[in-house]
Amino acid sequence: MTRKPSINYVAVVCATAMRQFRSDGNGRLLLVGTGVAVVVVLVLGFAFQSQLLSLAATVLYTFVDNPETTCTPVETEVTDEWTEWHSEGDLSFGRYDPVLFVEPEREYPYRVLVAPDNRKMDLYRSRDMREFERVATDLEGDEFASNFNWGRKVDGRYYLFRTLRENETELWTGDSLTNLTNRGVVLEEADTGGFYDAETGTWHVYYQQDEDSTDDDEFGPNTDLFVHATSEDAVDWTRQGVALNVSDRPWKAGDPDVIEIDDRYYMFFDQTESHPNYHIHLAVSDNLSRFEPVGRVTETCGGDAKVRYAPTRGKFVMLTEFGGEDISGIGVQTSRGPRNVSYRLDGRQDVVRSVGNGSG
Repeated sequence: MTRKPSINYVAVVCATAMRQFRSDGNGRLLLVGTGVAVVVVLVLGFAFQSQLLSLAATVLYTFVDNPETTCTPVETEVTDEWTEWHSEGDLSFGRYDPVLFVEPEREYPYRVLVAPDNRKMDLYRSRDMREFERVATDLEGDEFASNFNWGRKVDGRYYLFRTLRENETELWTGDSLTNLTNRGVVLEEADTGGFYDAETGTWHVYYQQDEDSTDDDEFGPNTDLFVHATSEDAVDWTRQGVALNVSDRPWKAGDPDVIEIDDRYYMFFDQTESHPNYHIHLAVSDNLSRFEPVGRVTETCGGDAKVRYAPTRGKFVMLTEFGGEDISGIGVQTSRGPRNVSYRLDGRQDVVRSVGNGSG
């Protein structure tokens, strides 16, 4: 039986051609390239059917999210709440949507889910958060439609959330990161981040919502507000109110990630005045319900931050997409922490405790 050509191969070919047309600086070629890509998508849709969305998303993401630009400095004040994040360059793999798991009990304590050019997510592992090896590819298989936004491990089970159609969030669960089951849409909102409170058995999610959507094109997929919702099972959610409001700022926010340190909650989120030129801003809270923005924490570009404490390194590690001067790849930054003390994980990857005074 003759095999059909790979849908991802076609997508990458189309997107690569479109980038080449754009780099030539010729508007006519760009128009022709775009037209060719659209025709290919429509024709192959009949052959590939359920994989059509995957093809379209891959082409559009690869074309739109590879800007011909460089990192632009911003004037937003750097916060005193958490200083001294240091860039360590980019990972040698992946381009989009890093999700980081830290499990000290494993032989390889660090595992990263990340999307390469074709947008499907691969899994890498590391002993030291420096050298990585790929252990699995295409984790979502034929159900690929977008990438995972964030995840947690609770009671031996993995929970991963991803955005669909820019207005829904889908839940995947499994006993392994290579054996995940799609549980379907659980929230009619998109671009979420969250936290699981083990003491109360409560999931907390934060999703994007605009006060005024008239400037969406300028700011890209970003927002004025983060709305807070809670759940006991990660399936049925109850809205609690606005957790973060930056409508009075000249920039927009997106893609929150929350960790706990000494009973204080730290939310890292995208700050941008022009998609995809991102820096990371910090907000703090004592209760997970209301966060106060306190300032920028990064000098170099990068968005969609995932921050975890890496015990083998004695540092916090931040992974971002759109990293570095050329706004591409997965950027790596490290920090001793918000205070000059030593830290330890407290049973989970996103709960950290101080253990005494540091020596500088």
